[in-house]
Amino acid sequence: MKLHLLDNRHLNVLLGREREQRGSERDEPALDLMLKEILRKANQFVPSEAGSILLDDPVIKKERPVSEELVFVACFGPGSSKLPGLRLPTNTGIAGATYLSGRPYLSKNVKRDKMFYAKIDKISRFSTRSIICAPIIVEHSIYGVIELINRKGKTNFTEEELKLLEIFAGYTSTLIQNVLDARKHIELSKRDGLTGLYNDRYFHSRLEREVRQIRKSPHDLILLFLDMDHFKGVNDQFGHLTGSHILQEVGDILKKVVPTRGTTVARYGGDEFVIIFSQTTLE
Repeated sequence: MKLHLLDNRHLNVLLGREREQRGSERDEPALDLMLKEILRKANQFVPSEAGSILLDDPVIKKERPVSEELVFVACFGPGSSKLPGLRLPTNTGIAGATYLSGRPYLSKNVKRDKMFYAKIDKISRFSTRSIICAPIIVEHSIYGVIELINRKGKTNFTEEELKLLEIFAGYTSTLIQNVLDARKHIELSKRDGLTGLYNDRYFHSRLEREVRQIRKSPHDLILLFLDMDHFKGVNDQFGHLTGSHILQEVGDILKKVVPTRGTTVARYGGDEFVIIFSQTTLE
C-alpha cells in the first residue's frame, strides 16, 4: 500500500501557521508520518481499495464558523498521487456533507447517492462504488474528515466498520491536538509573560538569524531600542502593580503601531524594549 502525502510545509499552513523556526520541528510530532500511519492502520482493520484524510483551510475558516474548502493531505489507492493538495468544496460530495454535518456517513452505492461527487474519480481515474466517511473533531470544532473507499473482499462497508473508522478519526483528532498543544508551548516559551511581546531570549535568537541572513544576502537591518524615563520613580511612588500595568499598556501600544510584517518587537528587560526591522531601509 503506497501512501501519498501533502508536504510538511503545506500541512503546517493547514494547522494555522507556518513555523518561524525550523528548529522547532524537533519539538513537534512528525505530522506527515503519523497521518500516514493512521491511514495504514485504518486500512488494516477495514481493507479498502482507497482512502484519504482531508483537512480544512484555517485561513478561510478564520472568517466564518466552517471552511468552504477541504484539502487532500494523505491518500492511498489507484491514482491517489494526483490528489494531495487538491481542494474540494465543502458544499459538494460525501466528504463535504460529513464535514458540514459533523456526522459519519455510509454510502453503499454511490451511483444512487445524490451526495456523491464524481469529479475526483475523473481526476484520479478511479471508480468509486462505496464510501465510509467520519469527521475529525478537535475541541468541538471540525477540522476535516477521514474516508475509506470500496471495501475489499466484501460487497459493501458495514455500520460496524463505520464505527471503526470513527475511532481512527478520533486518533487523527488526538494527533492534531498534540501538534497544536506543542506549538502553543513553543509559542509561549518565546513570549514575555507580562506584555505578551517576544522575550529577550527569542530576540537574541532572531537577531542571530537576521545577521546570518545579512551575510548571505546584504541588506539593511535596523535595531530600535526604547526605554522609559523615570520608570523607577513610578514604581517607588505608586507601587510595582501600577508599574506592571504601565508596561502592559506600552506593550499593547507597540503591538498596535508597529507593523507585524518584517518586524520583531520584544521586551528586552525591565522598562526596555527593542524592535528589529528586517524589511525596512534606512531611508
